[in-house]
Amino acid sequence: MSTTPLACNIFVIKNKCELLNVEASLVPLIEEFLEHYNREFDYYTEVARIVQQQLEATLLSHGIRAMVTSRAKRPDRLREKLMKRSRDKVYQVFNDIYKDVIDLAGVRVALYFPGDRGRVEC
Repeated sequence: MSTTPLACNIFVIKNKCELLNVEASLVPLIEEFLEHYNREFDYYTEVARIVQQQLEATLLSHGIRAMVTSRAKRPDRLREKLMKRSRDKVYQVFNDIYKDVIDLAGVRVALYFPGDRGRVEC
């Protein structure tokens, strides 16, 4: 008996849902969200990069030495996070996911001197 790729994907998703204890009905919404996120990945990467550059310039202009890094959340890590969180959350629409996942892009500031912390905190 041969199975089509679609049937195999559904089987894999069903088994993975059972292993992760994820409601199978949420998988299509999560997958659709991930497809949408993949299309916007470059946008999140660029926004994080711009914020990184602005922070670097501001810190430098104030004489604060720091290492500033940025990133957009990797799609595979986002998938893992959504699958885990969907055990406790009930996502019904995209906006539910956007409200829940606040780290699609991020910037980290690591100060060279801890004494500068008070100068940088918001």
